[in-house]
Amino acid sequence: MMPPKVALTSLRAVLVDDDELFAESLAALLADEDELDVIGWVSDGADAVDFVACEHPDIVVMDLAMPRMNGIEAARIISRQAPETRIILLSGSILGDRLEELAGETGAIAYVSKARVAIDLVPTLRAVAAQSGVTAGPSAPAFEGERVRHPGQ
Repeated sequence: MMPPKVALTSLRAVLVDDDELFAESLAALLADEDELDVIGWVSDGADAVDFVACEHPDIVVMDLAMPRMNGIEAARIISRQAPETRIILLSGSILGDRLEELAGETGAIAYVSKARVAIDLVPTLRAVAAQSGVTAGPSAPAFEGERVRHPGQ
């Protein structure tokens, strides 16, 4: 007999950014979100890949520009190795259509410009939570994108 499915009450997230102060600011921004638990922070893509393999977070909020392994390469690896993990890309320098294109190429479910992170990140996370069966806050817009798989991923 299968155990009954338990409804998710919160999503586990890891923050990936080489700027510790920015990562701490993100964690503070997300601290009041009941549907999200920030379970860690790592400073580069290689550590993100390892963290996801060990901790199996539901969401990775990842900067694109980092040392050692950038967020693009890390997102591609995580999408391949842990397809159930949802990735939200952050960028301070790549904007608009190019950022949307990179999200699709890497398997990310969404992207947020760092210039608008204080405005857009929480609604984006709420939309991801709602898609996961987690009760989200009242202002969660639906994210219109979807994971895109390309040959070779």
